[in-house]
This record gives sequence, C-alpha cells and structure tokens, in this order.
Amino acid sequence: MIPAALVVLLGALGGCRSKPLPEPVDLVLPRAETGQPFSFASRRGDVVIVYFFTTWCIPCQAMDPSVAEAARIGAREGIEVVGVALDREGRRTVAPYVAATMPPYPVVVGGGSVAEGQSPFGRIPELPATLFLDRDGRPAASISGAASSKLLLERARDVKSR
Repeated sequence: MIPAALVVLLGALGGCRSKPLPEPVDLVLPRAETGQPFSFASRRGDVVIVYFFTTWCIPCQAMDPSVAEAARIGAREGIEVVGVALDREGRRTVAPYVAATMPPYPVVVGGGSVAEGQSPFGRIPELPATLFLDRDGRPAASISGAASSKLLLERARDVKSR
C-alpha cells in the first residue's frame, strides 16, 4: 500500500511542471571594448546577472551604480554580472561609454538582433532589464525596470539556492 501511494505522489509531483525548462543561453557576443567574442556558455557554474541597457537610457544610467555594486559584492559569492548594450550603433557608441564609465563587469554589444527579441534572451520588455541565468545557463528570473543592488543580489541568491 505504501509503495502504491509513493508512486502516485511521485507521479503527481512530476506533473507539477507545466512546461519544460528554458534552454541554456548559448550566445556569443562581441565585447564592447575589444570586439573579442564573449560566450555566455563559458559562465556556466555561476549564477549570472545579465543587465540590458543602452548608453542613452536615463533610467539605465541611474541604475549603473547599483549594477556595479552588485557585481563587486556578487563576485565574492559566485555571482557574475554581464552588461548587454542594446545600442543599434554597436561598438562605435558603446566602447567609448564603457571606457568612460569603467564598469567592474564585462560589457558586450547585443545590438539590433538582441534588442528586437531575436536571440535566446527573447523579448526584452523595457529598459533597464535584468535576466538571471542559473548555474546551467538557463533563464531563471527577471526584473523589468530599475532595481537596487540589494534587489539584484537577493534575486541572484534566490536563483543560486535552487
């Protein structure tokens, strides 16, 4: 009797997930400063905070210090930050911005295809936007709009604890 109940319980738990997990993000984008390839797959094993912004976005500029603080604190906890610039002009605009602001995390150029939702990241609803990748590189959480370093780290730690 107990084994049959266990089978029913395990079957019910297995059916709780209504859709499959998203695919890991296997995307390579150019680094803003050098144009060298940056692979999101190479970050597997850590939780990654992916910060979407543009150089001209005023709310993004206001959020930049919070993202930098999250990067500095998160680095000690196995949490990485990667900035994805969505400026359509690409490195021509983003490289000088990165040189001037010197963020403590890598910045890559997503450009038009990422901005238009034609990437593994999908549609980005508004800027700034943040996506959290789990240790397997799968999208696990997101924040739309500005967020504090405290909220970024809380969400990343939650993803890390799963």
